[in-house]
Amino acid sequence: MPNKKPAIAIGTIIILILIIWGTYSLFKPQIQDGDNLQTPQTQEEEEDEFADWEVYQNKEYGFKISYPKNYFYNYSISNDEFVLFDTEGVGTGLIIEIIEKSFEGRTVEIENWQSRGEKEFNNVIWNLFYKSGTEMVPGEWYKAIRQHKDENKLIEITLNRSTEELFNQILSTFKFID
Repeated sequence: MPNKKPAIAIGTIIILILIIWGTYSLFKPQIQDGDNLQTPQTQEEEEDEFADWEVYQNKEYGFKISYPKNYFYNYSISNDEFVLFDTEGVGTGLIIEIIEKSFEGRTVEIENWQSRGEKEFNNVIWNLFYKSGTEMVPGEWYKAIRQHKDENKLIEITLNRSTEELFNQILSTFKFID
């Protein structure tokens, strides 16, 4: 007659595994679709998110903005009113301009851009625009425009060959300074 002890031991182990699995399944926290598992970020955590970014400060026009380290300040053509941060060559990357125009006058000039409405970052409201790139500089292009403290000037920030997410992150670091 065969020995039944190994079969009984294996059966007991299987039953114990099923009991443990069933108990865990019954009492584990239930996560519903749409539950937000992330906790809101504090100001410090948001700043830490950009801790490895570079900071550009324009004392003449009283603002600062952060940008990723892979963007390089182009010294050869940048000044207080036009700043270029290249990523893949001249004309690609991040551009910050101070433009002596009215908002209405500037929107006529960029009529081929699609308006994305207004959005607020750090208590600064921006008018957002978007367009697809060109054959020469392909990709997605994003632009934000707002009136400068000086009523005759605009601050215009353009990011090309990038993503809307990165553009929003960069805008979220913009701050006016005294």
